[in-house]
Amino acid sequence: MGYIVPVIAAITFFILIAGAMAYEVEDHTIISRDEAISGYSTSDFLMPDFQDVYDINLLAGDRITITLSMSTGDDLDLWLTDPTGYLVETSLEEGDADEHISVTVSSTGTYKIHVGAYEVSTIAQYDLVVTVEPGSVVVTTTTTPTVTPTVTPTVTTTPSTFTCEDPNEPNDGIYQATPIETYKQYYACLTPGDIDYYIVDIPWKASVRISTFFTKSPQADTVICLGSECGVESLDIDLDPGVYEFYVKGFGADTYGYYGLIVSPTPLEETVTTPTVPTVTPTAPTVTVTTPTVPTVTVTVVPISVECEYNPPPYYDLFGLHIAPPNPVYYAIDNINRLINGVWCYMWGSISTVGSSIVNMLSGLLSPIVNAFMSIGSAIGGLLDGVAQAIRSIVDMLFGGGGS
Repeated sequence: MGYIVPVIAAITFFILIAGAMAYEVEDHTIISRDEAISGYSTSDFLMPDFQDVYDINLLAGDRITITLSMSTGDDLDLWLTDPTGYLVETSLEEGDADEHISVTVSSTGTYKIHVGAYEVSTIAQYDLVVTVEPGSVVVTTTTTPTVTPTVTPTVTTTPSTFTCEDPNEPNDGIYQATPIETYKQYYACLTPGDIDYYIVDIPWKASVRISTFFTKSPQADTVICLGSECGVESLDIDLDPGVYEFYVKGFGADTYGYYGLIVSPTPLEETVTTPTVPTVTPTAPTVTVTTPTVPTVTVTVVPISVECEYNPPPYYDLFGLHIAPPNPVYYAIDNINRLINGVWCYMWGSISTVGSSIVNMLSGLLSPIVNAFMSIGSAIGGLLDGVAQAIRSIVDMLFGGGGS
């Protein structure tokens, strides 16, 4: 049974630490010790998944009493952390029951009162009352007159003794600004009076959010400034493309602790006016193709006399050509006729008719072929002439009548 209480306390501590990391700070208020001694009270609202934090400076031996009351039926939680960020006391009542903490602190420094939304559907309203009873330093002496009274001093952690290793240092001036990239998380810390400078490239016109976030305790309460614009914990600003410098500093002169940093630009849509392009409809030139008249080739066959005596004709007409001696073609044709005439004389009288039929048949076969080739040649010539006219018309249209 002796181990149950420490185990439950450890589990409660880690649950609260995890919850504190999940909450986003909505309001950060500073309560003076004198106000709390007289009795401090406030009413406020809390959004779901947020927490309100109240800072108060206490001296060792002070007894602080905190009461949290809900007026909207929501379930809020209350806890207190010391100057090093460790949990001191908690109040985790169920439902809308009042939360209550009363504890005597053992060290001097800035304590944080946390009000968190455990189960809130919309907006929770609450009342917070904080009172402090000042303590006194206890001096222990011996009863022996020869022994000097011994005072046991209390060692505390104060902002002036806080140190940390910041990988971005030195960046305490504009000329020492640390270059960072967008959408990338960076981890840093602040000592009292410290200012961290950064430089970032915004590649397009964008709505830029520069924000800090919780990394570990103690958490630094930050102010972010770019030019004349500043924001607590975050800064939203519209920027044109370019390289910008900004800095992060503590909320107060004695602020110290750790923080995370991220720069998140959201591109802004720009209205682009599309110029009106005039519609140009070119007029195609009219090309007239003249088909030349194809001459008809006629082969005239001179009838061969059915006589044994051969009398050569004075000329032959072949494919429209007048062929006469001494053209070799004439003699070739004449030899054929002479041969046919000899066969006719020595064989049958009808051979002349057969020879004429053969010549006429050859003439009938060759004439259409020659006419077809001549027609094709004429058509190709007409087509090429038409293409040339079309090209010239296009050139004239494009270049204003150039090229003759």
